[in-house]
Amino acid sequence: MPRPIQRTRSWRSASADATVLLLASCGLGTGCAEVPCGPRLRCEPPAPVEEAPPCPDEPEKGLEATDKCGVFVSSSLGEDENPGTRKAPVKTIARAIELLDEEPELHPRIHACAEPFPEAVRVRGTLEIWGGFDCKRRWSHHGGGRNTMIEPGPDEIPLTFEADAAATIFDLEAQSALATEPGGSSIAAIVLEGARVTLHRGALIAGDGAPGRDGAPGDPKNASARAGHHGRFGQDACTGDFVPGADEVEAGCAQGGSMGGRGGDGTIDHGGPGGDGELTPLPNPGGFGLGGQGATSTDGCLAGQTGADGLDGAHGLGGRGLGTFDTQGLYLGVNGGDGGDGLPGQGGGGGGGTRAGAMFCGSSRNAGSASGGSGGSGGCGGRGGHGGGHGGASIGLMILNARVDIHGTTIEAARGGDGGHGGMFQIGGAPGLGAPGGQGFGGSPFGCSGGDGGKGGNGGHGGGGQGGPSIAIAVVGASLPAVMEAQLRAGTGGKGGLGANPSVPGSAGDDGLAIDLAGFPQ
Repeated sequence: MPRPIQRTRSWRSASADATVLLLASCGLGTGCAEVPCGPRLRCEPPAPVEEAPPCPDEPEKGLEATDKCGVFVSSSLGEDENPGTRKAPVKTIARAIELLDEEPELHPRIHACAEPFPEAVRVRGTLEIWGGFDCKRRWSHHGGGRNTMIEPGPDEIPLTFEADAAATIFDLEAQSALATEPGGSSIAAIVLEGARVTLHRGALIAGDGAPGRDGAPGDPKNASARAGHHGRFGQDACTGDFVPGADEVEAGCAQGGSMGGRGGDGTIDHGGPGGDGELTPLPNPGGFGLGGQGATSTDGCLAGQTGADGLDGAHGLGGRGLGTFDTQGLYLGVNGGDGGDGLPGQGGGGGGGTRAGAMFCGSSRNAGSASGGSGGSGGCGGRGGHGGGHGGASIGLMILNARVDIHGTTIEAARGGDGGHGGMFQIGGAPGLGAPGGQGFGGSPFGCSGGDGGKGGNGGHGGGGQGGPSIAIAVVGASLPAVMEAQLRAGTGGKGGLGANPSVPGSAGDDGLAIDLAGFPQ
C-alpha cells in the first residue's frame, strides 16, 4: 500500500490539526489510496498506459507490420529455422503456415515480402496472407503497387486451398509454369470442396497446357500382322490302300485362330472332299473357303476355295467434349478412341482327293489314289492404332464446390494444349497359300489343291485427342463466385488431334474452348 511521501522540512500550518488533516488526505479512505502525493501533498494521477493499436483489417500503403500481428516470411532474407519475426523471418510460406499451426497464440496472419517464392503453397485452416511488403524498409506495405509472387516449377500448382481453409488473401500473385507432362495442365490456383476464400488485389496467371501424346501405332515397328501358314501337300497315289488327305494348318492370332481346310482322302473307288476353311463367314453366299469336291466315278476332284479376307477394324473416334475434373481439381480431358483390331482371314478350303486302283499303280492289288492338299490359313488381323491423348488445360482458378469471393483480382488463362494425333493401324497379315494335291501314277489324276487363305483385316485408325480448353475460372458443383472489379481473360483452346487418316469422318478430336467463366456438373 503506497504511503504518503515524508519530507524533512517542517510545514507552516496554522495548527497541528491542519497538518494532520493534510497528511490524512493522502491516506486510506480518501479515494486516492494508491496514488503518491507530490511535494505539495496533492494527489498525482498515474501516467496513462499506452495500448498498442489493434492489428489492422487490411494492408494500406505505408503500413508497418508488427510482430504481434503475425509471422513474417522472405525468400531472400529468411531461413526456415528462424522464429518468423520481422528481424528473423522464415524463408517459405509453407513454413510460415506451419508456425501458425505450432503456435496458436500467434495472430493468424502471414506478412510476405513483395518478391518471388519458388514454392507450391497449400493453405489450410483459418489465416490471412498479406503480400506486398517491402521487407528491406521496416516491413512497410507497397499499397497494392507490388505483389508477392508464388512461382513453383513446371507441373506444380502454385496455390491450393485445402477443404478446411478459411483464408483471406491480399496482394498475392500465383503464376503456374508451362506444363511439360504430356496432356498436363497449367492451373494457377485450386480451391477444394468446403473451403472459403476471399481474394483481394492479386492475380492468378496460368501458363500453357501441354500437348497430348500421339497415339502409338498398332505395331511398334510398323510391321504387318502375322501371315497365314501355307497348306500341306497331299500324298501321292499308290502309297497305300488308303491315302489320307493333308492335315489342316492353323495360324494362332490374337483375335482368334484361322484354319485351312484338310485335304480330301484318296481311295480306290472315290476321292474324299476337302474340309472347309475356318472362320467361315455367315452368311457365305460367295462360297468362300469351302472344301473341294472329291472325285467320283464320273467327275474329277475340285480345288478348295479361297478364304474370305478378314474384316478391317473400326476407326477410333476423336475425343469429344470439354472434359471433367477429379476430386483434387485436376483436369481429365477426353482421349481419342483406339482403333479396333482387324479380324483374321478365313482359311482356304482343302482340295478334294481322287480315285484309283491296281491298273494305275502297276500292282496286282488295289491301292488308293492321290489325296488333296490342305488350304492355307488366313493372315492374322492387324491391331488398331491407339487414340491420341487429350491436350492439357490452362486454368487460372479451379473451384470445387467451394465459396470464393474475388475483389480487384486479375485471373488469366493461356493456351490449351493441342490433342495428340491418332496412331497408325497395323496392316493385316498376308494369307497362307493352298498346297497342291499328291501326284498320280500310271495315268491316275493328281490330287486337287487346297485354296489360299484370306488376308487378315487391317486395324482401325486411332482417333485424335481433344484439344485442351483455356478457362479463366472453372467451377464444379457450386454457385458461381462473387466477382467484383476483377478481370477475367481466357486464352486460346488447343487444337484437336487428327486421326491417323484425316479423311475418316469423326476421327479428329474436338478443339478446346476458350471461356472466361465455365461451370461443370459435379
